[in-house]
Amino acid sequence: MQLIEYKKIEQYPYEYSVCFSINKKNIYYFDKYLQVIGNIRIKYYDLSSHSWLVDKAGFGMLKHLDNKIFNKTTSNNILQQASVVKNNNVDAFYQVTDYESIGTDMKLKPFDYQKRAIKMALNNQCSIIMSPCGSGKTCMGIGIYLEALKSNSIKGPGLIVVKATLKSQWRDEIRKFSSLTPFIVNTPVEAKRIHKSIIRNKKKRLKQSSNNEQSDALQKELSSLQSITSPFDNQFSNNVDLYILNYETLRNQDVLNKLKEINPEFIFCDEVHYIKNYNSARAKVVYDFNTAKIRIGATATPIQKDPRDIYGLFKFVNPELFPSLSKFNRTFVKWGGRGIVIGALNEKILYRMISPYLVSIPTEEVSKQLPKLVVSQRYCEFTPEQEEINEKLMNEIQELKDKEENLLATLTEAEAKTNIEIQQIEAKILMRQTFAQELADTEALLSLSDSQIAQNYITGSHSNKMEILLDLLEEIISSGEKVCIFSRFSKMQNIISQLVVKEAQKPNNIFKGIKLAYIRGDLSSDIRYQEIQNFKTKDEYKILCCSNAATEGVNLSNCKYMIEIDLAESYALQTQRHGRLERADSIHDTVFVYQLITKNSWDEIALKIINKKQYYDNTIVKGNFEQ
Repeated sequence: MQLIEYKKIEQYPYEYSVCFSINKKNIYYFDKYLQVIGNIRIKYYDLSSHSWLVDKAGFGMLKHLDNKIFNKTTSNNILQQASVVKNNNVDAFYQVTDYESIGTDMKLKPFDYQKRAIKMALNNQCSIIMSPCGSGKTCMGIGIYLEALKSNSIKGPGLIVVKATLKSQWRDEIRKFSSLTPFIVNTPVEAKRIHKSIIRNKKKRLKQSSNNEQSDALQKELSSLQSITSPFDNQFSNNVDLYILNYETLRNQDVLNKLKEINPEFIFCDEVHYIKNYNSARAKVVYDFNTAKIRIGATATPIQKDPRDIYGLFKFVNPELFPSLSKFNRTFVKWGGRGIVIGALNEKILYRMISPYLVSIPTEEVSKQLPKLVVSQRYCEFTPEQEEINEKLMNEIQELKDKEENLLATLTEAEAKTNIEIQQIEAKILMRQTFAQELADTEALLSLSDSQIAQNYITGSHSNKMEILLDLLEEIISSGEKVCIFSRFSKMQNIISQLVVKEAQKPNNIFKGIKLAYIRGDLSSDIRYQEIQNFKTKDEYKILCCSNAATEGVNLSNCKYMIEIDLAESYALQTQRHGRLERADSIHDTVFVYQLITKNSWDEIALKIINKKQYYDNTIVKGNFEQ
């Protein structure tokens, strides 16, 4: 063959080693060669020989391409065909077959578009999954790892690298979708702190326990924990399938050394655009793992600034594709004066080179297979200090309820309705429930409280929920969409505004130039109308902040995403919230609601109440007894 150099090998399931034959004539067909390589199902890039290992079917595809090119009579016609650009990564998505068996060993079965993406990524082994917000990247990442294990493509534990706010979410999703064992990796200092906190809580529970069987179990757990001499080393046990850590933790030298000892063959980087800057410390440490057998990145927006983002991403996914930074800059980056990037060059060639490694999920496929309204939860955790304050609040609420119950036992129903002490107790309960919800959202709400008592529950800790909020906003706005944010607290609107303004001051930040619109009870109907019109018609208005005053009479048919910082007080009110997006005239096939939940907080109590009321609605009202 003229297009490739090859040799027969015996390395099951591969039968041929192939590489592109570089000469002046062949160079015109390099993009077609890459397209065929991208569509070969069974392949592996061998770094030692700089060649692709392919099976018999893959070799046949390359042979067919060779015949097709060099049997042509008019070379001009060939060059003309070579210049045609098609959206081949989307075409490739629809050409995927034999994906029906994907996900059979998962607890929850993936959608068809997720199966196709898993199959494509597994075939490529090194890919960037481009999927819209809400399409389920965690399910795809878990599926790729499971299928790779099943096919013996990899062995041993894998690595999931995510934003700090998504670690718990990934751990819970892995448990939800599979029987795999996930573990969140912490630095030595953090591991020691968490270990001490767990022991302290176990001792407290043991002290409060009155059940002998429970006490024995707690004592055993406590003894086991106290026998651990190095909480950090203990993280890297043999029974872990997927290690989860954030980009910053990966930079810790002790963590890095441990992971290099494990030498994971699978690495999945969620929000992979975090390493687009190839000079950043977080990118460089991820590049330490760019020889792993399967390397997957996931993002909705691969390019956020200029073509150099592609170089940064592929230095992880496939460093062999662009071995020289200076050559990449000369070929694909348009420069202005003083080293300023003003655009891109040779976009078609760049597209052809990277497209075999892109798993592009069409938005319409996601919309087709998802219901009209998708509600999901994003979880975060208290800091240890907040956890103690929350426990104090919950104990106070329970003590007040016990006091009320004892008092009610001495009163008739008529007496209870007018009893001042009962009214005072109920007011104290309601006040502390409000404080508990504010603590679960952000301590900034407590600091703005009119009640002096609220100051007793401020620890000075940061809010993990606000970090999740900013991450979600960044993801949604980067995808070109708008978002509506609900909170029962009107004061939250000013807090959100300040957060966005602060983020916008950072260099090259997505929030720069973004404006917010507001709906709350103290605004007149005319002002509310103007705020809604601004959000619906002006491109710079990306965020709409709503109190419960927006649960009725507001049509947000142009909005695809909603974030609930705290849940509504009732199922009926929450249904009305969601109804702002779920409109008959919505321009979107599917709309998404993200509920932000702080673990072991008032959020989880509110969620149980909502779910209970929803069950009543589904069964008693709608007669749906199968759910």
